[in-house]
Amino acid sequence: KDFRKTWFTPNRMVVVGTGMSHDYLLEHVQKHFGDITKATPEILKKQKDETKPAKYTGGALIINTKGQTLSNPDDMMLTHIYLAFESVNANDPDIYAVAVLNTLMGGGSSFSAGGPGKGIYSRLYTHVLNQHQFVEKCQMFNYSYNDTGLFGISLSVISHPQVHEYVLPIIFNQIQDMVSQIKPEEVNRAKNQLTSQLLMNLENRSVELEDIGRQILSNGKRVSASEMYKRIQEVSYADIVRVAHRIVFGETDPNEMKSYPDMKYVPRTGDGRPTIVIKGPFENNDPLLKAEQTVNEFFKYKQN
Repeated sequence: KDFRKTWFTPNRMVVVGTGMSHDYLLEHVQKHFGDITKATPEILKKQKDETKPAKYTGGALIINTKGQTLSNPDDMMLTHIYLAFESVNANDPDIYAVAVLNTLMGGGSSFSAGGPGKGIYSRLYTHVLNQHQFVEKCQMFNYSYNDTGLFGISLSVISHPQVHEYVLPIIFNQIQDMVSQIKPEEVNRAKNQLTSQLLMNLENRSVELEDIGRQILSNGKRVSASEMYKRIQEVSYADIVRVAHRIVFGETDPNEMKSYPDMKYVPRTGDGRPTIVIKGPFENNDPLLKAEQTVNEFFKYKQN
């Protein structure tokens, strides 16, 4: 009850409607939510005191599932690896370049069979899934929040010590190529694919509602689909190269970034330490048990 009283207040709510007039929406908001009590000064102070910006720290987590049985005996025992870096927040001008980079790297499962969003032409599909039979899934991921973001690569492979030897080198090669081997034609293809996904998704009413709500929560206004399309098309090859270096090494020149009135560059909150999370069955001498040391050495991170 205390949690609900503290956080479920009108100043923290966004109500979204599509396919209706503004007056109709207001009428029904008043009818169904008009009796919610306004937050008191004490509640507002508590909300402010307990809402602190996130600070990305990186680190390592290894979860050993040796001896555990699968809930479904027909499933295959897999080892899951996630390597991530601090990325941009939701209101950073580079958010569009990061989205293009994420689409370019792409990926999917070993059963991807083409079609929109399947990633059959993406870098991770052609360079990882199509090359290594023991990789069941390989995909880039990108999450952006109000204060920071997370960008990285995930792999799911057959659980075996010999397979585990190859996992980190595969990931390192893809990250290394991402900052040094991307070609202009890949950028153009990724921009077209991202635009296609965006416009097709917004044909779904529930996706449109969520998009409006998230944007209002993030920056108080909605960027239209046509404006997003324009900003995606403005992403250049140089932007992709620069943003890849920004994510992995923290290097960027704000003067080279696109300028939008509703967005502002914010430096990363942490010191660049990568995040590595691994879950699977491991023997005592498994190479993945030394993953944190291997990752930090590869990216030349030294903990203070």
